[in-house]
Amino acid sequence: LSNSELFSVLFEIVCAPFYGIDSPFTVMPNPTKDNVVVSFFLEGEYRYVLTDVNGKLFKEGWLVNGMVLSLQDCLPGTYVLQVVSDKDNKILVLKKIIKE
Repeated sequence: LSNSELFSVLFEIVCAPFYGIDSPFTVMPNPTKDNVVVSFFLEGEYRYVLTDVNGKLFKEGWLVNGMVLSLQDCLPGTYVLQVVSDKDNKILVLKKIIKE
């Protein structure tokens, strides 16, 4: 398995159930060539961190419902969007994003 394939398998088996991946957060389209729209049904702003599968930071900032997140400056590959609580820095949601 390639690193990306191995990450996908481990993510689905280990991380997804633990972090509540079936949360009200959606990232579409996925896979993407340029941008994704992050939608959720909760109120407020949420801090996000976008990393590659090795943990290298690409972006961070604040999310609001319906926000367009640009991946134009990211190379094709697999990325992880972490939605983080600003209160205690706890990861609320992990979403895998594939950039084509």
